[in-house]
Amino acid sequence: MSLFSLEGPLYKISKLIYTLLTLNFLCFIFSIPIITMGTSITALFYVTGKIIRGENYYLFKDFWKSFWLNLRQGIMIFLLFTAGFYLILVNIRSVNILGLSKIFIWLQYLILFELTAGIIVIFPLLARYHFKSWSGIKFAFFLVNRHLITAILAVAVLPALFGLVYWQPVFLLFIIAIYGFWINLLWQSKFVYHK
Repeated sequence: MSLFSLEGPLYKISKLIYTLLTLNFLCFIFSIPIITMGTSITALFYVTGKIIRGENYYLFKDFWKSFWLNLRQGIMIFLLFTAGFYLILVNIRSVNILGLSKIFIWLQYLILFELTAGIIVIFPLLARYHFKSWSGIKFAFFLVNRHLITAILAVAVLPALFGLVYWQPVFLLFIIAIYGFWINLLWQSKFVYHK
């Protein structure tokens, strides 16, 4: 009987699957005007963080609350990182075209890794703490370099996720929320923020 009760594992797993599917849908819908992508990802991290910490949560209400609370800052941070990605990708292309030294190419790839890991860390931080944007960005890069193995694990999964979506687009229905949940699990113990 306990297997099918409200406290049983089957109910808890079903509820988590439903929550992640719904969060994925909300994140996708609220990201349609692309500039709000960072804000909707922050809201996803806000709810998945509450789930992981065992706190009470209200799926739609908490997503909406975090979305509006972090709207301006999420847009600004997302645009900053997008500009950084654009610049570094242009640099990588230029270095390859000009045939410059391999050191320059590897330096560009190192910066690309830092940006990717930084954007993965900044939004769960924004979901959990209130800080000035520049202070949060510096702290995100500090965490990336302090916990390099964790950052590598977070970034290394991305090509596999893109491959899954490319292979079967149906994976897009839940992959964002599952990745967000996993990132929160990876980084939760390392998020001790000091202003």
